[in-house]
Amino acid sequence: MQKDLIIIGAGAHAKTVLEVVQMQGVYAVKGFCADKMAIGEKVFRDYSILDNTMLSNLISDGSTFFIVAIGDNKARQLFFENASKKFKPAIVIHPKASISSSSFIGEGSVVLANAVISSSTIIGKNTIVNAGVVFDHDCKIGKNVHLSVGTIVGCNSEISDFTTSSIGERFNTFSKR
Repeated sequence: MQKDLIIIGAGAHAKTVLEVVQMQGVYAVKGFCADKMAIGEKVFRDYSILDNTMLSNLISDGSTFFIVAIGDNKARQLFFENASKKFKPAIVIHPKASISSSSFIGEGSVVLANAVISSSTIIGKNTIVNAGVVFDHDCKIGKNVHLSVGTIVGCNSEISDFTTSSIGERFNTFSKR
């Protein structure tokens, strides 16, 4: 049985996350939450902005999950902290991501298509690992990080909380940022 999921955010990244959630098959999306959009407004296909009554019904049994689909690290952190008070953070992973069984992915994180997470790599909570990101072994990635498409992280590298990489950026061994 699929678990109920709310997607926080309704922009382009939220659309990508929706598609990955559907491919993953673990969660059933109940709707989206977003500021500056009217309750009931259609977001994508058959999905719309949820109202407070619908949200109250979802949290009553304690089994609802959420994912924050907002690219800005600080905004994502704020929404993550607030939503964590009522819902459980999901982990969304594209079926075409390659993840070592010895690695760890923090709650609230999203891993997109063709990402490679090698052995003993730790991904902090509420982090976006975009399409084509490659981690060598023994990396430590902070929380609320956004790694852009094609980022390459060398072995034993550390990336600090709230880092945003550029497309194709490279982090060398033992680099800290």
